[in-house]
Amino acid sequence: AEFTQEEVKSFVLDAEKQLQAESHKATIASWNFESNITDATQAISSAAQEKFDKLSKKLGKKAMEFDEDKVKDSDIRRKLMFLKNIGTAILPDKTLKEFIKLKADMGAIYSKAKVKEYYNLKEDYSLEPHLTESLATSRDPD
Repeated sequence: AEFTQEEVKSFVLDAEKQLQAESHKATIASWNFESNITDATQAISSAAQEKFDKLSKKLGKKAMEFDEDKVKDSDIRRKLMFLKNIGTAILPDKTLKEFIKLKADMGAIYSKAKVKEYYNLKEDYSLEPHLTESLATSRDPD
C-alpha cells in the first residue's frame, strides 16, 4: 500500500501514545499484583496485560501495512520496526489469555513457595527475606 511520510509518522506517533498509556496501566497493575498477591490483584493485572497485548497486536498488524524501506525518517523507521515485533501478542485471543494467566500463576506460586530450614527442617522459609538473607550471609558449603 502506498503512504505518505506524514501518514506513517502520524501512525507511529499515535501508536506510541496509545501503547505508552496502556503499558503504564499494565505496569501499575502488575506491580500491585507482585506486591500484594491475591486472586483479585492477579485478575486485574492479567486483564491489563491482555488489554495491552491486544492493542500491541492491533497496532502491530497495522504497522505491517507500511514498508519501512520506504520510510525516510530513520527514527520513524526504527519505531515502525519495533511496532511490527508484537511477540506473544500474536497468539490467538484465547491462547493469549491462557498464557497471561499461566505467567501470573507461576509468579504467584514462586512468590508463595516455602521451603524447610536446612538444619532442623522445622521452620518454613520464604524466598524473601529468609532464603535471600541466608544465601547472602551463609559461608557454610553444606
